[in-house]
Amino acid sequence: MSESALMWINNRILLRRFSIKGRLVTKSPLRVGSGRGKQYLGSTVDLAVIKYESTGTPYIPGNSLKGVFRSTGERIANTRGIKVCSGLSKQTCPDTKKVEGIPLLKWLDNKRREIRSKPEKYQEGYREILRVVFDNTCINCKLFGAPSISGKLFFYDSEPEKYTLGVRTGIAISRSTGAVARGALFQVEYVEPGSIFYFRLDGMNLPNYAIGYIAEIIGELNSGRVRVGGLKSRGFGLVEIILEELKIDTYDGSMELRPLDNFDKLVNVAPGVYHKEQIPEILKKFIEAWRGVRIEYPLEASGY
Repeated sequence: MSESALMWINNRILLRRFSIKGRLVTKSPLRVGSGRGKQYLGSTVDLAVIKYESTGTPYIPGNSLKGVFRSTGERIANTRGIKVCSGLSKQTCPDTKKVEGIPLLKWLDNKRREIRSKPEKYQEGYREILRVVFDNTCINCKLFGAPSISGKLFFYDSEPEKYTLGVRTGIAISRSTGAVARGALFQVEYVEPGSIFYFRLDGMNLPNYAIGYIAEIIGELNSGRVRVGGLKSRGFGLVEIILEELKIDTYDGSMELRPLDNFDKLVNVAPGVYHKEQIPEILKKFIEAWRGVRIEYPLEASGY
């Protein structure tokens, strides 16, 4: 493991920034719900879409998009033979990986408590934390975060540029009997196809292969193989993310994107701002880095 590997997972050092902006277009009805029983002013439906309280306009929470990206990435990584945790509660790398015979999460708490009590050993202890986190977490925990571990990706709420809301009447089916349930009719609110939301995703200190990984996840969304929100089995949730701006900043003076760990590859892309017509060719270079990478972390695949 190189020193640069410890640098890119270190949130206290800024090596590069990555930002993509665009628009998320609904291709089928979209329902990101607020939960049963949640009512907004003037709403009479049983299942409303989530809205800003102040304006009553629907939006797609950044956390919902983060969850979709993570679960899609899990499938992509597993297909490539790259082991990743599910990201579910109590099933992340900090929960399941063990260091010195105890869960990584507890080890991190103990080590942080130790270095706080011994300031003279802070630098040495913090470097040990970085090394242990790098060796014992999967790419999803590194990028999306996990208990006691900050992620490298920042998802913004997607606010609407234009939208139309619709309502459908649904019929609930009993899981135990397979028959129509008592009080079966309910009304579902959704965002109509053709609605447009702003999209933004930022990344910090991403290796080149990680940028390619994110690009492949976006490709899966746009292919229709991944859906967003609820009622997917009823045809809801198809979206397309149209990328309009890609911005890369580096802070080492380099005019190309050097590898950030032992598994990374040089990508001959200069820092700067790229626009809609340029983005596919730029991202293609990062996807090649992702498809060629042989990730060797976490060191052992036990616990998955």
